Amino acid sequence: MSEVERIRIAYARRERDVPPGRYSYFSPGHLLWMQQLERDMLRLLRDHGLTDLARLDVLEVGCGSGEVLRRFMTYGCLPERLKGIDIRPDAIEEARRMHPNVDVRCGDAAELPFESEQFDLVVQVLAFSSMLDDGMRRRASAAMARVLRSGGHILWYDLYYNNPANPDVRGTGPAEIRALFPSFEATFRRVTLGAPVARALAPWSRGLCGLLERIPWLRSHYLALLTKAAPEP
Repeated sequence: MSEVERIRIAYARRERDVPPGRYSYFSPGHLLWMQQLERDMLRLLRDHGLTDLARLDVLEVGCGSGEVLRRFMTYGCLPERLKGIDIRPDAIEEARRMHPNVDVRCGDAAELPFESEQFDLVVQVLAFSSMLDDGMRRRASAAMARVLRSGGHILWYDLYYNNPANPDVRGTGPAEIRALFPSFEATFRRVTLGAPVARALAPWSRGLCGLLERIPWLRSHYLALLTKAAPEP
């Protein structure tokens, strides 16, 4: 079985087994997670001067049904300068239905069907944690670097640690991220209150969740901005 097929099967199994409503915005735990992610992403982009997103060509790798694409349009990205790719045909069909003006394609992150140096910003949110194969991770990171312009950025958000309850995902720490993008400058931030804690407490006390989020070892993800070095003259 190829790694692509394994990932597709894992997603299908998760959709079948996950309790209904877990990823609904009416779920306090999921709503808290998405609000934390949005706050932290916008803060990181702002801190690096990336606030005029209408000027940028943006690609999301592992775009799923388009949730992050939708958010980037609200941040200012122009639909005609925004693209997405995912290996799941059903997710791409939903993304096309929701975003008819955005170029979304079914394809493999390790073989991106785009020109070299086509994008100013490449986004990946929880895509690499689904890749268990080291070879696929290396090919995907090389493809992302290839399609990124010199001086451009990769916005990375993913799990830091392995989840014992989910063998279909694998965490990635700063050392591995640096190895995947060896010529990039990197800024890392540990973010996001761990999902089990958030799901248990968010319905009762968002204030307590906010306090616990300040404890570094309770944060489950890394948010990073990786900058591609410009060629030397």
